[in-house]
Amino acid sequence: MAWPKFTVVTESFNQAAFLERTIQSVITQPDVEIEYIIVDPGSTDGSREIIEHYREHFAHVLLTPDRGPSDGLNRALALATGDYFLCLNADDEIAPGTLREAQEFLRGSPVDVLYGNGVAMDRNGRVLRPIYSEARVSPDLYARGLGIIVEQAAFVKMEAIRRVGGFNVDNRTCWDGELFFDIARTGGTFQRVWRNWGRFRIYPASISGSGSRAEQNRKDRLRMRRKLARNYDSPAQRLLTIASWLVLRIADWRRWPSYLRGPFRPLQAAQAMK
Repeated sequence: MAWPKFTVVTESFNQAAFLERTIQSVITQPDVEIEYIIVDPGSTDGSREIIEHYREHFAHVLLTPDRGPSDGLNRALALATGDYFLCLNADDEIAPGTLREAQEFLRGSPVDVLYGNGVAMDRNGRVLRPIYSEARVSPDLYARGLGIIVEQAAFVKMEAIRRVGGFNVDNRTCWDGELFFDIARTGGTFQRVWRNWGRFRIYPASISGSGSRAEQNRKDRLRMRRKLARNYDSPAQRLLTIASWLVLRIADWRRWPSYLRGPFRPLQAAQAMK
């Protein structure tokens, strides 16, 4: 297989405090063909000026209003020419060398979704803790909340995205998760690699940090569960979810050191994942 080309899409909406670091984490990736697309439906905090400063690095700049993150991503995907897609939010980053490493894995094993692990960091970029993707992904596990993939470390084959119709525009909180879920439902292939690729920023104003969309997230996940026509809230299914969680943790032996480490030490944890 030839070296795959990456389409990276960054959605930006009033994230000027972090946007430049996000862009730099992409454009400084060495020895890889990148098609970089940025979507900004109407920032007023100086983000547009940052985008203009780096405009020569973007294949496309979409500045028109949209119906939300999923709609903006779908508009970017309509222009994409890459073999694999990476969604990188405007307050997140990828580690140096990520794209080259992913390219080498994909050349030897062209799965539908290749994904790694990552770290959570604060608004200043200080590592807080490791974050792990699950070793196994299936529609059933995802419906149980057990098929988590670190979005910033996930490379998705463009053919697989188009096969499921792209992102669900009704999903306002976990659009990436629903995409993975739909790809798994249609027989997609997944592979985790033990690489620390994604850098997920969490802070009080972020969606994850504030919990401001908890109710919407519950509705989004309930809609996904209904695609499987199963009552995951019954007592028997809840017990099965707990049992599945235990089996996954025991089987995923590479995560054991984090359980035994004791008080979390950010630098050691980040190094252990490399």
